[in-house]
Amino acid sequence: MNRHPSSRPWLQRCQQFGLGLMLGLLLWQGAAHAATPSPLSYGRFLRYIDENRVTQVQITNGGLTAEVVAKDADLEKEVRYRVNLIPSTAAELVNTL
Repeated sequence: MNRHPSSRPWLQRCQQFGLGLMLGLLLWQGAAHAATPSPLSYGRFLRYIDENRVTQVQITNGGLTAEVVAKDADLEKEVRYRVNLIPSTAAELVNTL
């Protein structure tokens, strides 16, 4: 007996649930990725400071790393970065900031 798919409401609900779950996971993964700072080299970090692109710096991990927010000219928005700092230059960096 050939039944029309609409005669199986449970199958439609399962398909809708699966689609909703898949979309939810994709959105969640995208949001988690956006919140994770990208690595940035120390040299590029200093260049961003010279170019007045750095808007925020939070030194973490006992002065070994920094969470940086900088303007991205290509994307026309602010981007979060993670920078490994050089401990011997910490005082100079603070003065520069």
